[in-house]
Amino acid sequence: MARKTGLRSVEVRTREELDARIGGANVLVVHGLWRNDLAKIAPNLRFVQSISAGVDHYLAEMLKASGIRLASAQGANAHAVSEHAMALILALTRRIPEACDNHAKRFWRGMRIGGRLAHLAKAFDLRVVGVRRDLTAGSNNADLDILCENLDRLWRGEATLRNQVV
Repeated sequence: MARKTGLRSVEVRTREELDARIGGANVLVVHGLWRNDLAKIAPNLRFVQSISAGVDHYLAEMLKASGIRLASAQGANAHAVSEHAMALILALTRRIPEACDNHAKRFWRGMRIGGRLAHLAKAFDLRVVGVRRDLTAGSNNADLDILCENLDRLWRGEATLRNQVV
């Protein structure tokens, strides 16, 4: 029993398990295992919660006739899915898979992106630490610059970032 509510829940992962357990269920939270014939073998079922937004594959009239209410998850994932889609669009537009391949090959394109990245990061109220080969070349919008050769010391905790050059 979860959290001493008096409610009992069962998790199933196959259709065979669902067929064996559905007879005693009052509520079913489901998506991929749903079949419309389940209502016939579920005499106690009163509520089906689909975990997806779409419910086209449920025979709503049959469920209603059986006294079973149907609810969808419409809108529940709107932010997460749209943000993920935007991330994929940006990844494809900016050729991130190619950049990952180049990184693995240790091939670096000659681009000056650090300053622009620092500018964008500040829009998210992030503190920007620039890692540079040459500190005389300017800060490129970073709050603090460290030398590449000192980066390992920083990760190991041997150096700190207290508004000084490391």
